[in-house]
Amino acid sequence: MKKLLLTCMVLLQTVCATWAQDMIRSVNLPDQITITVGQTVDLNDYVTISPEGAKLPSFTEWDFANASYCIKVENNKLTGLHIGNNLYLGLRIPYDTHVLTAYTWVEVKQVEPTAINIKSDHQSVSVYTGETEKLTKFLSEAYEIVPSNVPANVRWKAADESIVKYEDYWNNMQQYVEEYQPLKAGTTTMTAQVYDIDGKLKLTSTQTVKVTVLQPVEDLTINSNNNQEECNVGDGLTSYLNSIVKVYPENAYDKSVKWSILRDGDAVTISADGKIKAVKPGFVLLEVESVNNPDATAIVSVQVHNPASDIRFASETVSAVYVTEPVDISQKIKDNISFLPSDYETLDGFTVSSDRPNDVVAIDSYSYNLKTKELSVKARAIGVGKATITVSIDYADYLTDYANPGKTGQRKKVSKSFVVDVEQGDIPVKSIRNTSSRDYEECNVGDNLTSYLKSLIQVSPDNASDKSLKWSVIRGDAVTVSGDGTIKAAKAGTAVVQAASVDNPDATATITVQVHNPASDIRFASETVGVVYVLDPVDISQKVKDNISFLPSGYESLEGLTITSDNPNNVVTIDDYSYNQNTNELSVKATAIGVGRASITVSIDYRDYLADYTSPAAAGHRTKVTKSFVVNVTQGEIPVQSLRNTSSHNVEECNVGDDLTSYLNSLITVLPERADDKTFRWSVAVGNAVEAVSIGADGVIKAVKAGQVTLVATSNNNPDATATVSVLVHNPAKDVQFASDVLDLEYYGRELDVSQNMKDNITFLPSGFESIEGLTIVSDRPNDIVTVDDVSYSLDSNELMIRARVLGEGEATITVSFNYRDYLSDYTNPATTEHRITVTKSFKVSVIEVIPPVSSVLYPDELTLSRYHDVMLQLTVEPENAILDPSLVEIRIGESANQGWGPAAVATPSAAAASVWNLRGLFTGDYPYQVYYDGQLQPTANGGRQGVIHIPAEYPLAQGWDWISLYATGKSGSLPLRTKSDWMAPMEIDDNNYVQEIRSQHELLYKDPETGFFGDIEQLCPSDGMYKVNSHYDASIADQMMLSAGSEGLVSSFEQRLPQARKGYTWMTYPHELNHSLEALAPYLLQSAADGDMIIGRDMVVAYNGSEWLGADDCVFEAGKGYIYYTESDTPKTINWGPVTLAPDTKVSKTAQTRGEQSSVTPWTYNPYANPDCMAVIARIKGLDHPQDYSIGAFVGDECRGQGKATADGLFLVPVSGQSGDLVSFQLYHKPSRSYLTTSGQYRFASHMGSVSSPLVLSATATAIRTVGDGKLSINVSDDVIMVSGAVGETVLDVTDMQGKCVAACQGATLSIASLPSGIYIVRATDGSRQMIKKIKK
Repeated sequence: MKKLLLTCMVLLQTVCATWAQDMIRSVNLPDQITITVGQTVDLNDYVTISPEGAKLPSFTEWDFANASYCIKVENNKLTGLHIGNNLYLGLRIPYDTHVLTAYTWVEVKQVEPTAINIKSDHQSVSVYTGETEKLTKFLSEAYEIVPSNVPANVRWKAADESIVKYEDYWNNMQQYVEEYQPLKAGTTTMTAQVYDIDGKLKLTSTQTVKVTVLQPVEDLTINSNNNQEECNVGDGLTSYLNSIVKVYPENAYDKSVKWSILRDGDAVTISADGKIKAVKPGFVLLEVESVNNPDATAIVSVQVHNPASDIRFASETVSAVYVTEPVDISQKIKDNISFLPSDYETLDGFTVSSDRPNDVVAIDSYSYNLKTKELSVKARAIGVGKATITVSIDYADYLTDYANPGKTGQRKKVSKSFVVDVEQGDIPVKSIRNTSSRDYEECNVGDNLTSYLKSLIQVSPDNASDKSLKWSVIRGDAVTVSGDGTIKAAKAGTAVVQAASVDNPDATATITVQVHNPASDIRFASETVGVVYVLDPVDISQKVKDNISFLPSGYESLEGLTITSDNPNNVVTIDDYSYNQNTNELSVKATAIGVGRASITVSIDYRDYLADYTSPAAAGHRTKVTKSFVVNVTQGEIPVQSLRNTSSHNVEECNVGDDLTSYLNSLITVLPERADDKTFRWSVAVGNAVEAVSIGADGVIKAVKAGQVTLVATSNNNPDATATVSVLVHNPAKDVQFASDVLDLEYYGRELDVSQNMKDNITFLPSGFESIEGLTIVSDRPNDIVTVDDVSYSLDSNELMIRARVLGEGEATITVSFNYRDYLSDYTNPATTEHRITVTKSFKVSVIEVIPPVSSVLYPDELTLSRYHDVMLQLTVEPENAILDPSLVEIRIGESANQGWGPAAVATPSAAAASVWNLRGLFTGDYPYQVYYDGQLQPTANGGRQGVIHIPAEYPLAQGWDWISLYATGKSGSLPLRTKSDWMAPMEIDDNNYVQEIRSQHELLYKDPETGFFGDIEQLCPSDGMYKVNSHYDASIADQMMLSAGSEGLVSSFEQRLPQARKGYTWMTYPHELNHSLEALAPYLLQSAADGDMIIGRDMVVAYNGSEWLGADDCVFEAGKGYIYYTESDTPKTINWGPVTLAPDTKVSKTAQTRGEQSSVTPWTYNPYANPDCMAVIARIKGLDHPQDYSIGAFVGDECRGQGKATADGLFLVPVSGQSGDLVSFQLYHKPSRSYLTTSGQYRFASHMGSVSSPLVLSATATAIRTVGDGKLSINVSDDVIMVSGAVGETVLDVTDMQGKCVAACQGATLSIASLPSGIYIVRATDGSRQMIKKIKK
C-alpha cells in the first residue's frame, strides 16, 4: 500500500509540474482582424501568447454570439460567412485558478470583381429570330469574371434594343427567368455589365459581342402565270426558274433554294453546283426546296422544244472565177450551208441574201423542204469581187417572252454570213501611145521625169491585166534611165525616150525631151561679213559682191535677181545692183551708215516646166530661190570733250547724314553724248574747307557737318574736262530716343504734374542739331490717364518745354512727332516741292494707383431676411477703389425683446466678395442693425446711423403633404390666402407650381384643374389648429413656396385662443416661433398629460407613460409645423406649451430646419411628405437584449415609410407615413454588427397602433438579410421543392404564410414544402449579401 501511495504521489507531482509548465500566463489579440467571405484563418496566427511558443488550449472559448450571422469559430479557426464590420470576437481561457480574456473586432469583406472579359471564341454569334434559348445560352457562356471565383450579377445591354431585347419574368413554374430575345433581323453589339447588390452598375466590359439576327424562311411559292414553263434545248434555266420562286418573308436571311427532278424524264439535267439545263425535247416535273427551311417546297412543270437554232458553214469563203459571162454557183452555195442541232424538229424564218446582188453574186431563189431536210438555192456570179451571203433562221424564244411579259411571241433570230470571192481572168495588152500634143517636153537639169512621162502613155485595152512599162533612151544623152526605171534630166540638150509594154514588147511609143540649165541656187562665201563704223558712212560694195555666187556652175541664164537690206535706214543700205548675162558679172552698190547688224537677202527665180504640164490651167510657173547673210557693223572708240553741271541751283542744299553721290552724279553731263568712257571722279575745290562733306575711296560723297563747300568733277577719259558744284549742308533734329520705353508713374487718386518726368525721358538727335520743326507730343488716353497740354522747344537753351499731368490709373501711349526738310527729295521730285520727313516714336506711361484707405462703408437702410435661407447684404465701399478688409467689418444686430434670446439674426462673411455678407433671420419682427468698420460706426446708404431688418413670420411648404400651424399672424389674427380677386402666392404661381389642397380638422380647400379653388378655407388661423397642405412645385422655386405673415405688428399665437385637446385626435397649433426639443417642453406638457397621451408629428411620435414623456433623444418640435394630440381623457384640456419667452434650446439649432430634412441618421431614408397621414406605432420587440442597439424601419412593400429608435425602457416609437389600405411590415437594423433582422406579420394602416401600456409586440426572426430588393437571386419551385441559384455565400431559406408565420426554414439551397397545405406563401432567400423575395402558390 505504501509503495502504491508513493507511486501515486510521484505521478501527481509530475502531472502538476507539466500542467504548470504548459499554462498560458497572458494572451492578447490585435485591434482588428480582416478576412473575406468564405475565408478561414487560424486564430493561433493572430494571438500573442506568453510564454512564447504556447498554443491556444482546446478548451479555449470564443464569444461571437452577436456576430454569428457573419462569422463562426471552430477549433480556433475563424471563418467569414457574410459581409460585416465591427463584429465583436471575445476570447476566454478558463483555468481553475484564473481566467484569461481578450477581444478584437472582425471585419468581413466581399471580394469585388475587377474586370469582365469577353472570351475570344465568343466575340460574335448569328441567330434566327425566335432563337431566344440559343442566344441566352451563348451570352451566358461568353464572359469571364476577374478574379474567376468572384460571383457577379451580369446583364447584357444591346446597343439596339429593337433587335435584341432583355426580359426577366416569372414563368408558370414560378421560376425567375432572364433571357435575351432576338426580335428582328439586324446587327447590334452587346455589352456585358456587372451590377452590385443594390442594382448599381459597377463594371462594363471594354469589348462587345456582335449579334447578327437573321430572319428564317417561312414559305415559298411559284410566281408564274404559265401552266407549264417552255424552253428550247440548250437553254440554261437556272436564273429564270430561280426568278419565279417567291420566298417569304421578304427579309428572310437565306433565300437560296435547291432544285431536283421530281419525275417524267430526262429532258433537263441539274449539275452538282445546281445549274439547270434543257438537254433534249420532252416534259419534266421539277421540285424546288428552301435551303434554310426544307419544309418550304413548290413544283414546276417544264416542256422542252428542239427547233433549228444555229447555222454552220463548211467554209467561211467560197471561191469562183469570172471572165466576161455570168457563172452558176448554186451547188457551191448549197453545199456550204447546214443547220443545228442535227436532230432539230422545226426550221422557221429561212432566208438567203447577197450584199452585192447587182455586180458580184445574185441569189435568184431559195427554199427548204422540212420533211426531207433539203435546201434548194439558185445563185450566179455576175462580176468580179467579194459578196457576203447571209443565211437567217428564227425560233420561239420562250425565256425572253417570260422576261418581257408585255411583249409576247418574241422570236430569236439567228443570222450568219460567209463570203463568195469572185476572181477575174487575165486580159493582154494590145497597144500603147504617147498622148501628149507637144512635139517635145521641156525641163530643167535635175528634174525627175518618171511620173510625168508615165502619165503621157496610154495602154490599150484599158482593162488590160498587166499595164507595166519598160523605159529606155534611144537618142541623145540629156536624159538618163536608171536600173529601177527612174528617168532624170542630166544635162542641157535634147534626148528621145522610148516606152515598151512588158506584157507585149511589140507595143511601143516615144517622147522627145528638151533639157534647160538655169541658175537655180545661191551660195555665200561667209554667213557674216564684218564692217567697222566710226562717224561717217563706209562703202562696202566690194565686200557684199565678193560674198555672193550662183549655182550650178556653167548655168546658162540668171533671172529675177534682187538684193535687199532689212535695216537700210540705220545700218546698211543697198543703193544699186545688176547682173550682166553676157559677162556673167554681178554689180552691187552698198554703204554702212551706222552701227548694228543688217540682214542682206538675195533672190533669183527660174521656169518650172513640169509644174506647167501638171497644172496647165496656171501656166508660167516659176521657182523662187531666196537666201540671206549678215553684215555686222561695229563702232570705233569716241573720246570725251567736256563736262557740264546741268543744275539750275546756285548751291545744292542737304542735311547732315545725306548720301549725295547719286544726286551729284546726276547733275554732270558728259559730252559728246556718244563718248565711250563717261566716268568721272569728285574732289574738293582748292581753297575750300573739307569738313562739311566726305568723299570716300569708293567715291561715296556724304554730308558730315553743317557748312558750305565746292566740289569738282573731273573726266577719267579727259582730265581737262571738269565741272564744279557748290554744296550747303544743314543739321536739323532727325531722331528721338527715350530714356525708358515704359515710364512708371504713381497716382494717388488726384491729378499729378509729371512734366519733368516726361521731359527727362525724351532726347532729340543728333546732338548739336540747329533746328526742330513740327514738334508734337500727344497721349492716346488724354481724358483718363495722361494728358499733354503744351509742347515747344527752345533752341536758345536747347530745352524741351512740356506740360503733362496724370489723371488716373492705367497705361497710356505717348507719341513724339516732328519733321525736317528733305532737300534731295525736292531735287529728285521737282514737281512736288518742300518734301519733309516725319519722325514718329512712342513710349508707354504706366500709371499705378496707390490704393487709398477706406473712408466709409455704406449699407442698406432696410433689408428683409428669411429664417429659412440666407439673404445677401451688399456693402458699398468709399472711395470706390479702396480695398475692404472683411476682418475689420462688424455687423451688430438688434436683440430680441425676450431675455436671453440674443441677436435677431446671424451674419457671416460670403466667399463671393469681401463686401458681401450672408444674413439669416432667427426671430420674427423688425430690428435695428449697424455696420462698424475698424471699430467705427458707418452710415447707411441714406446717411442714417442704423438700418432696419425685417424678419417675417414664414411658413415654408414641403413638396407633397406638409403639416403646418401658425406661430404668429398679422394684426388681424389670421393669415389671408387671397385678396378680393386673387389668390396669394404661393397658392397658384403657375400651371406647374401651386397648392393642390389644404385641410383643417373640419374644413377643406381644393384646386380643381378646370374651375380652380373651391371650399371653406380662405385664411389660416392659429385657433383652427394644424393644417395639412399638399403642394406641387419644382425644387428650383422652393423659396417662393412659402406663406408669409410679414414682420410688422405680429400677433403671437400665444395671444390667441388655441384648440383644446379633446378625446381622440386633435389637430394642434405649435405656438412657438422656435424649435424646441422634447426635453425642453416636457416639464410643461406633462402638466396636462394623462397616461397614454401621444403627440404625433410628420416624422415623430412621443408618448406619456404616466410619469414622463417618452420619445427619441433627437426628437424636436419645429416652428411652423403642426401636430396631432391623442388622448383618452373625456374632459377637454388646454395644452401647456410653456411660456412664449421660452429661451432658445441649446440642443437645437437656432436657424430653422431645412424642409424635408430628417433629423436622425439611420440605415433607411424615406419621404415623410409622400402621403397625407401618419400612423403612430408604439411597439416592443421580443428577444432583444439591448434594444437601444437597434433601429426600426416601417415598410409598405419595398418602400420605407418611417423609422424610429428605442426609448430607455425599450419601446420603439415609429411614425409611419401612409394612407388607408396600406399593409405595413417592419425591419430591424443592428448597429454594432451592421446587420438586418425581419419581424413577423403585416399590419393595416390606421391612426395609431399600440400604446405605452399595451405596445404592439413584434418578434424578430433569426434570418439576417440586407434590404428588400437589393439584389437578385433566383428562386425556382419544382415538385414541391424550393431551389435557390445564383447564391454567393451560404444560403438561408424561410417560408411564411400570409399571416406572417414562419412555416418552414433551412440553411441551404433547397427546401421541401411537401408537408405544407395548399395555399399562398412568401419565400425569402439570402446569401448574406443579397436577398430575393417571391410569392408562390402550392
